[in-house]
Amino acid sequence: MQSIGFSATNFMNDKKDHFYDETINTSSPYQDTSLISPSNPNGWGWNNSSTTVTKKDNIDNYQYYVTPLYSFGIGFRIKHFVPFMNAELSFFNFDIKSPLVKAQVGLRYQF
Repeated sequence: MQSIGFSATNFMNDKKDHFYDETINTSSPYQDTSLISPSNPNGWGWNNSSTTVTKKDNIDNYQYYVTPLYSFGIGFRIKHFVPFMNAELSFFNFDIKSPLVKAQVGLRYQF
């Protein structure tokens, strides 16, 4: 069996919001005379801080796209069972730089 054609897809919602927490940790040295001790004669210390912010990204879906495809498959029928192998080549939204190859192997039951 062979087929050539187009598949069309339409999303009901064209945008999604994705929320995530981003944490930024910083650390830096500083000098303070109140920190001078026999084990720390120069009075060095560390400033450590942590900031957490909730961020939002908008994820744009393709609202509508058309994908050309070519499919080739082989199989044979034994009574009501059909073992088959199928391969399909498609180009998502006509993007020729990134083809999608799908392979299937299965057993179909036909009445």
